[in-house]
Amino acid sequence: MDGQQIFRNRLASIGSFAEEKHGVLTEQEIRNYFDGVTLADGQWDLVYRYLETLKIRIAGRKETSDYILMPEAASAGDRAVSEERGHGEDDVLDLYLEDMKQVAPAAPGEEEVLTKAAAEGEDMAVKRLAELYLYHVIAIAREYAGKGSLPVGDLIQEGNVGLLTGISMLAERPAGTSAADYLIGSIREAMELYILELGDQANIGKRVEEKVNRLHQAIRELERDLEHKVTKEEVSAFLGMPLAEIEDLLRMAGDGLELE
Repeated sequence: MDGQQIFRNRLASIGSFAEEKHGVLTEQEIRNYFDGVTLADGQWDLVYRYLETLKIRIAGRKETSDYILMPEAASAGDRAVSEERGHGEDDVLDLYLEDMKQVAPAAPGEEEVLTKAAAEGEDMAVKRLAELYLYHVIAIAREYAGKGSLPVGDLIQEGNVGLLTGISMLAERPAGTSAADYLIGSIREAMELYILELGDQANIGKRVEEKVNRLHQAIRELERDLEHKVTKEEVSAFLGMPLAEIEDLLRMAGDGLELE
């Protein structure tokens, strides 16, 4: 696995790690979490600021985040409130677009200068480059969301992870690859991985549902033939399925299925 993939995976999963720590991490814990990833000080600052947008507090560090990577009202909780009030993904997108009005367009030659400085970890260059490429994050998210019932807010968030990954790994991009192609490719790759994960989860859910239905049918057949309430061991032998898997399926089925 290359450095970019390692960084992306850890950036995407650090939220769960922070939850275990009650939403508060030390800088040392963050650096340990990204062990094996080499970043300049300015790039670490980008990671810290991004974590602040996710409402992860960094112990001993003054909050300074002014990135537009996560509009205040676009958190998961606020999205749920918005949907209860009859609003949805359009509101999330509108929040991003409204905040994007604060970002001045790139001046001629500015992006080339920013790319070089950001690759060296210069904080202001990293920040400015991230702002400029948020337009690409939003555009690509809308493109993918238009191909199916995909949540545009979640796509934007995954794209942000890809963008930060790309910026942090600019110095390691393959020779001959332009910064623009590298960053846009990183945004797309992050969103496509998210879409694949959604598909995998749907397939897993479908397979589990099929197994629960099969278990339900087996219980009815056995109880009809044996004329008594069957045990987990009897169902396990009948289906040729491990007892542990039978127990897992019963838990997933909730109160809908009962065995002796």
